[in-house]
Parts: sequence; C-alpha cells; structure tokens
Amino acid sequence: MPIGPGAGNPAAVAVVQPGMDRLRPLLALLVVATAAACAGDRDETIVDDDPWVEEPEPRAPGTPVPAEPVALVDVHHAGGHPPGAPTAVLVDEHDRMAYPGWFAADHPDAAEDIADVLAAPDPDPGTVLVAATVPLECDSIGGVELLVAGSDIAVVPTGVTHHEECAGHRAVVAILEVDRSDLPASPTVDGEPVPVPPGPGELLAAVPLGPGEWDVPPADLADGRAAGSFTAALPADAVTAVEQAVDEAVAAHPEVRLPAFVLPGCRDDGAVLVVTPDAIRAQLVSEVLCAVPDWSVVVFGLAPELVPEGATLR
Repeated sequence: MPIGPGAGNPAAVAVVQPGMDRLRPLLALLVVATAAACAGDRDETIVDDDPWVEEPEPRAPGTPVPAEPVALVDVHHAGGHPPGAPTAVLVDEHDRMAYPGWFAADHPDAAEDIADVLAAPDPDPGTVLVAATVPLECDSIGGVELLVAGSDIAVVPTGVTHHEECAGHRAVVAILEVDRSDLPASPTVDGEPVPVPPGPGELLAAVPLGPGEWDVPPADLADGRAAGSFTAALPADAVTAVEQAVDEAVAAHPEVRLPAFVLPGCRDDGAVLVVTPDAIRAQLVSEVLCAVPDWSVVVFGLAPELVPEGATLR
C-alpha cells in the first residue's frame, strides 16, 4: 500500500484517471509521431513531461540487508516543523521508551502512535529495531529498505511516485526489525555514531545517593528557585556534582532545560529520559533486583524546543 498523499484512497494512489492505463501506450505513440512530423529534419529530442510517470530514484550507496517492516507511522507537518529525530538502533525496552520523545513536542499524535508500536512484545532474540524518519514532502512510496555501507546505515524509500502538489508535506517514521549480525558492530549515519541512548534527553549526571528514604520531587534546574529547593534536600557531595554538570551544560547551551530526578534502583547503569506529550519522567537502566534499593540523582539536558507545551515533570 503506497504511503503519502492519497494513501487512504486507493483510487487516488496512482494518480491516474480511470481508463488512462489502456490509452497511455497509444497516446505516447501519437506524441512521438506528431513531434517527429513537426520536427522534420531538425535534430530534436522528444521528452515525455507526464508528471505521473514513476521514475527510478538515484540509489543511495550501500547493500540492502534483510529487514522486516514493523510499522510506517505517518507524520504530517504542514505549517509545522518537520520531524528531526535521528536514525537510531533500539536495542532494549529502555531505548524503545526513549525514542518517541523526539516527536512529543511538535507531533504528539505521531509520538503516541510510535510509542504504541514500540510497546509491543519484545522483538525476537538476536534482533534489534532500526527507527528512521523518511521525508516524503508530496511524494508517495511503496515501502522502505535498509542499506549498509561500511559502518553507515540508511533507511531509504522504495517505489517513489512524485506529485507536484499536495495538501501538506509529510514524512514517515519507519521501524524495521533486523538481525544484529546484519548490522555493523558500531553503526553510524553519515559517519556519525547513532545516538546512545536514542531519546532526546542527554544524561548529564548520575550521582549515587545510597540506600535510605528520599522524597525529593523532580525539578527543572534551569529554574533557579526550583534548583535551590531540589539541591537543598541532597548531601553536599551530590550537590557539588549536580551543580558542576548544570554549570557546564548552561555554558554550552544557555537555553537548555535541565530536568532532574531522584530515583530508586539497584545499580547505577545510567538512566533514560522519557518525554511524552503531557509528561517528562526518567527511568534508571538496571536489570538487577535487590531487596534494599539504592537511590540516585539524575540530571538531563533537553533542548527547549523538544519540551511539549504543558508537560509536567513526574
């Protein structure tokens, strides 16, 4: 099923009027014959300007690898920002929770659709998910494929049909399941490493607090008053580490948002930021179970344009 303008209307997918398929060969012959008669002895090249002819796309470099399509999520961005999520490799449930956060601010419906897809049961053992945004503009496509060239990976459209005009520009978020062995050991996109973790939040600090009872509400440390209340409940060494991370982040990006959380866990294996259209929360990454949890304070950097309007820290 083609994706893009007219995808929901089978009669409009090919953008060809009824009966034109039977007439097209005859019309083409008439065009060539008429042009040749008019040209006489002149050396002219006849070009078919039919805008609905599907033309071969320049092929991106790389070798196709077997990849099972899990979903193609349509993103409509007429009058808004096109989705800017990077191509990512989603290895585990924490990756799958973090990735939809790229869409929560500007494309909340798409974020929820992607989260629903990624909340499905785990992929088969030995496989991972590759997620990528494929810009369509006004085009429709038949599908996508995964290409590998050295360490670079790319998700590219197939069966592209160009349309001159459309109601609004679109993109699709392609989610593919692929064997780990078919991917490079350290995948890159245009020579740059894929993001780890794959969500929009960058972990700036993860400071262990040890066991105990910590009732500290989350706060955005970019707000001076909120930061003071948050750090007042922490031990001095943790405050020093947190303030250092905040100072460095603000020096590099003055407008950065700095959501911070105190969370229980069993081992400091890092954390991921989960951004949804109405909430921002964090989760420690740990596969260890313990009778008495250790606590950690975690601070993230988040670009302000990726913060959904009205979202609260939880």
